[in-house]
Amino acid sequence: MILALVALLAFPLRAAEPAALLFIGDSHSTQEFGRTLDADLRAQNGKVATFAVCAARPQSFISELEHGCGFMFKDFDGRAPGKWNRTRPGKITVDGKEREVTYVKTPKLAGLLADYRPQGVIVALGSNGLSAESVRETLALIHGAGAACFWIGPPRMRTVKESTLDGYYALLSAARVSPDASPLGDSCRLILDSRSLDYLVYPPQGGDGIHYASPELSPLGRRWGHDAAKAFGAALKSR
Repeated sequence: MILALVALLAFPLRAAEPAALLFIGDSHSTQEFGRTLDADLRAQNGKVATFAVCAARPQSFISELEHGCGFMFKDFDGRAPGKWNRTRPGKITVDGKEREVTYVKTPKLAGLLADYRPQGVIVALGSNGLSAESVRETLALIHGAGAACFWIGPPRMRTVKESTLDGYYALLSAARVSPDASPLGDSCRLILDSRSLDYLVYPPQGGDGIHYASPELSPLGRRWGHDAAKAFGAALKSR
């Protein structure tokens, strides 16, 4: 399967049917990073389904949790798939002021795997916390569907302590998500530790402390997305 992915990504014009990829993520994936990675994957492969939900964590895609801070869903054709756009209006209070938001129900990973039948799944989750159980269940769902698993770790953020981020990565490693792990079996290939990108350092001022989407940080977010796409391609070629 991995060799088939390599061949289909490397020679898209010769492939009768491109390998299907599923990309799931959190708010970083709804913004510059995710939009860039999505575009690069489509340029390489042409058959990508992307589902990103702000505030999502692995449990969100397991239990269809609702979140109200934004989302980006794209079908193989690049359009929003109506089936999964399950939204409702709501209100939240920020700094004592009431604000209207749109809540979306996070698509269930099992349903996405059944609908899109991907050969590979790219997971970009971890910025909003992780649990060992939810990571293991995510891997089990992906491999149970016959797909290969690739993970992109969270970046540095001003509002997340370095020790907390270290803990997230240690949990991933304990759950068999690591750079030297196979994307098959019961493990997952960590294709990018986003902390390793020396340019992706959150400044002491500017932005919202979490996202690489403000005018001064969006170029970093796009560069991050490009590097994630390259890391995925490198992971395939190394098999």
